[in-house]
Amino acid sequence: MRGTGETSQGRRHGAVTIRHDDSGPVLVLAGEVDIVAVRAFEDAQGTAEITVTALEAGEVTLLSATAVSLMLRVVNSATAGGRTVPLRRSNDHVDRVLRILGVAGSFTR
Repeated sequence: MRGTGETSQGRRHGAVTIRHDDSGPVLVLAGEVDIVAVRAFEDAQGTAEITVTALEAGEVTLLSATAVSLMLRVVNSATAGGRTVPLRRSNDHVDRVLRILGVAGSFTR
C-alpha cells in the first residue's frame, strides 16, 4: 500500500489512500498520518487534482498539520467547484486536532 513505511525506529507510518465505494472516490486517512504519509500519497498522485466524494479519518491515530492541510485543500477545492466533501468518519483525536487548529468548522459531517 502506498503511503506506508517503516522508520529506522520501526514505527509504522500511516496511510493516505483513495478508496472507491458506492458514493465514488473517498480519501481515507489511517494510522499515524504524518508528513511522510502525506508526501508518499502526493508523490503517487502527481499533479492531478484530488476529487473525492468524502473524507474518512476514523482510523487515524496521529494527525499532523500536513495531513490537516491536505484535508483542507481537498475540501476547499470542492467548495470552489460547488461541491461538498463531508468528513464521514472521524474520532476523538482527529476532532481534537481540528479544534485546536481552529479548522473544525471547515468540515461538514
